Order: sequence, then C-alpha cells, then structure tokens
Amino acid sequence: MTTTDSNITQDMTPIEVANLLERLEEGHQAAWLSTREVPWQGAEYQARFQNAAEVDAVFRDVMWETVENGMRRPGEPVEDFAERAESEARLADAHKAGAESPAYLIAHQADAGVTPETIVGSQDEIAARLLNDPSTSEGHAYAKALRTVKTCVGSEWCRFGTQDSTRMGKELERALWRMYAPHKVKLAVSGCPRNCAESGIKDVGVIGVDSGWEIYVAGNGGIKTEVAQFLVRVATHAEVLEYAGAFLQLYREEGWYLERTVHYVARVGIDSVRKRVVEDASGRRALWERLQFALDKEPDPWSEPLRAGVDLRQFEKLAV
Repeated sequence: MTTTDSNITQDMTPIEVANLLERLEEGHQAAWLSTREVPWQGAEYQARFQNAAEVDAVFRDVMWETVENGMRRPGEPVEDFAERAESEARLADAHKAGAESPAYLIAHQADAGVTPETIVGSQDEIAARLLNDPSTSEGHAYAKALRTVKTCVGSEWCRFGTQDSTRMGKELERALWRMYAPHKVKLAVSGCPRNCAESGIKDVGVIGVDSGWEIYVAGNGGIKTEVAQFLVRVATHAEVLEYAGAFLQLYREEGWYLERTVHYVARVGIDSVRKRVVEDASGRRALWERLQFALDKEPDPWSEPLRAGVDLRQFEKLAV
C-alpha cells in the first residue's frame, strides 16, 4: 500500500470530488479499452498504453487522496461515494433549513440508500469493494516475493491476545508487499504465544508477548517442516519492522536464487545472522534503509505492467 502527495482535491467539496472521480474512472476505463483496438506491441499500441498508464496514475492518485483526507471510505466504489456525497449534501442543506428532526433525517437517509447496512456491509461486500477499488494493491500470488502476511485476530478480538497482531500484520504487509526475494517469503503475526497464526513455521514469525514481540526466522511449513529460530525480543511495532526488514534484506543480498530462508540460515548459521541483525545496530539500520530504498517507487506488476517489465504475451489467448 502506498500514499500520495497529491493535493488535487484540497479545495473541492465531496460532490465535486465525486464528479471528478466519475469522469476519471470513465476516462481510465476507456483508455485501457482503447489498447485492445490495435495490434499488440505496435507503435500505436505503445502510445495508447502510455496514455492509459498516465490516466490511470492520476485516477489512482485522486482515489488515494480521497481516502487519506477522509472523504472516501477505504474500498468504497466511486458510484457509492458519489451517492453518499449527494445524500450528505442534502442532509446538510436540510439541517441548515431547520429540518432537523430524527424522523426527517432517517427518511432522507433511507431515500438515498444510506443505511447502517450499506455503510458497513457484510464481509463479502467489504471484500468486493476492496478488490474492485483501483487503489487497492493486488500483491503477489505466485512470484518470488512476499506473500500475504497471516495473522490471528489478536488482542482486539481475542480474550487471550496480548498484542494487536492484525495491526502489526497490516503494517508489515504495507511496508513489504513490493518486495522480491530469492524465493517466496511468508510472514505471520500471532497475538500471543498460543500461536494461532502459525508464526513458528514462517520465514519471519512475530509473536506477541506481555513485553512486546518475539521475532523468529527461517521457519518452513512445507513437505519438510522446520521450526523457526528465535532472533530477538523487541518492544515496539517500529522495532519489529526494522529487525524483520533487516533480516529480509540480508537474505535478499546473500541468499541464492530459489534458496528459502530456512536453507539460507542453515548455510550461514543463525549466529552469523544475529551478529548482523541484532548485535550490529548500525549495520541493521543500514540493511533496513537499503530495503526501503529498494522498495521505494517499486511498481505494482498488475496495475503498472509496462513499468514493471511484465511480458504481456503471457496473458494472450492461445489459438486452439
């Protein structure tokens, strides 16, 4: 997940922003569709693809900006946002006119389709919104890269939880989702030592304890299960990101292609890893900074295939 420095909507009302997003969405869809009308890899195709990518970038910037400034809810489709903005404007006008009774407001909310159910929605509806939102990163399902960070429900929902594992998992995934590596990398965060997220068999496992977090590395849950090895105990979320990121960057720099972390650590030794990541504070910070530098502006291969160097021929239909 990324953020934007855009200020396009700074002085606009929600309705004006909704209208802008609707126009951008139409242009964004039309631009991508136009690339299908010409032969692949020709000069005209490249020109149309570049134009579509530029329109797409502006659309995504505005989508992210509206979430960051609180106008649009995360995962809320443009159409729903436009309806809500219009409904809220009508309610505001009615409030100014003195029509403030709860019955009046509820009736107008119902007319606009704004109910607690449509605001919150079922888990399936929320998931559909997020998946259909162009500002939601696709991530990597099969690449030699970070997979989804697995978590338990943590202290926010579980009576046994000692730490907020869902928040920690989201922070790790947002910080690392663009990361390529010698092989696939799996992370997990458990809110307590009961370890419901199976952090003990992941490349990086984080377990919540009363004093903070314990970090384990080089686990594997495949055909030959390997229990992860203890790396360090830390107190804060920022430390988890720094230590985990430093270990992963060390693995990225020294691991062989197709070598999982379990085999990398077996080759170099856990003591060597601890010296580089735990005992050497300046070296650890340097590793973490190099990882952040490498991930900065790393393109999403699904939304920016040209910039990511994706060979689009893999998506062409085969003639049978």
